[in-house]
Amino acid sequence: MKKIVSFILAVMLVLPMTLTPSYAKSKDGFIPPGLAKKGGLPPGIAKKFRDIGEYEWAQRSIERMYLKGIIKGMNDNEFAPSKNVTKIESLAMIIRTMGWDDEANECLNLIKKGKKDDKLEKKLQDWGKGYIEVALDKGIIDEVDIWQDNFTAPATRQEVAKYIIRALGYEEEAQEYMKEDLRFKDTSAVQIGNVGYIYLIDKKEIMSGYPDNTFRPNQSVKRVEMAKLIDNLDEKLNDEEIEDDDDKDEVETKEIFKGRITELDLKDEEIVVKVDNKEKLFEIENNTVIKIDGEKEDIEDLYVGMNVKIIVEDEKVVKVYAYYNEEEYKGTILSVNVDKDELKIKVNNTEKTFKIDEDADIELDEENVKLDELQEGMEVEVELKDGKIIEINAESIIKEYEGKLIEKIEGKVNKLTIKIDEDTKTFEVDEDVEIEFDDEDGEFEDLKVGSEVEVKVVNNIIVEIEVED
Repeated sequence: MKKIVSFILAVMLVLPMTLTPSYAKSKDGFIPPGLAKKGGLPPGIAKKFRDIGEYEWAQRSIERMYLKGIIKGMNDNEFAPSKNVTKIESLAMIIRTMGWDDEANECLNLIKKGKKDDKLEKKLQDWGKGYIEVALDKGIIDEVDIWQDNFTAPATRQEVAKYIIRALGYEEEAQEYMKEDLRFKDTSAVQIGNVGYIYLIDKKEIMSGYPDNTFRPNQSVKRVEMAKLIDNLDEKLNDEEIEDDDDKDEVETKEIFKGRITELDLKDEEIVVKVDNKEKLFEIENNTVIKIDGEKEDIEDLYVGMNVKIIVEDEKVVKVYAYYNEEEYKGTILSVNVDKDELKIKVNNTEKTFKIDEDADIELDEENVKLDELQEGMEVEVELKDGKIIEINAESIIKEYEGKLIEKIEGKVNKLTIKIDEDTKTFEVDEDVEIEFDDEDGEFEDLKVGSEVEVKVVNNIIVEIEVED
């Protein structure tokens, strides 16, 4: 189905932005059924790119768009987020998102077979030539762009604005606004031939300016910005498609029900949905359209707890729109209840207690651990599905202390008691603890009560000891 877009990308190049979760990541735990049917979610896509750690706001966008094949890494483990997007890269991403990727591949095949002219010959890598042909055919670029031959140069904001407006089919309308006054204070930096595109893209709230009332037309678009932009474009495309269907439903359907699935019978193809505090049974027909987060799926991809919208015509279910109910929180662990499988965390000065799914993926410093290895005070990120934690990513508590060794206990588990200022603390000692005496390696039995020590403590266990005297 060809994607039709309107009112899509408001403020998408003004970053950072809030992410809307779409998929739950898991190594051994839950994978959304729709993805499980397609082979599952590849483990740690975002983590595979070692250079996106400081771009937390865009990691999920990079992951989702990578999985969909819309964006690609620079190599196996680098995304190069701060690198400028080239014109051909931005064109390729827009074309893939619009659903014209197959046309680009077909054009490239024809070029390789000599059945279509290679307009750029050796001036552009083969992978981009099909996209150039589609961009030319769709009116996104013109023959002047081909003549200028600068598709490997960085794409600016005003150029991306032009590509988007043309891709959406608004070229004629943009030409009507070429003499309009732009509301941005850096209007003088906009090329005369791009005024109409920027006026229209701002008017339609597709791309906006910055808080200082500038558009920064000549600023290059970074790869991380383009990833976020395309992710939001993809989500808006799905939303727009559902809204278009809903407009038709308002005229044709008799009833629309919204609620949460409470029971699911795959054998009889029935679902029970709680609507306005009352449970209602729906029978799924063979021709019922089922979509989960905008993607066509089957009844076996539904699960209890999903929010759904049911469209009924002539007392038959014709459409089911379902949504993965996922949330993300970041905070500090207040308590861990292993017996009840509960985790209490502090999020923005608010205490929240969550149940933990039995198949939850739990990581401490990116290593798989058990729930009882998490401790109060750890910084943590959690992902929830239908109110239950399905993934936990925690970071160790690392502290350093200076003081006097006042007690040493040797046994199955070695312990040290250290006087720190007016306080006294007792710590377990890691079996692989590193001990130094004046830069010389030492052993636990060499430690003497009364010595001044500096210790590094990870999760309340001493891992390093430096003896000062």
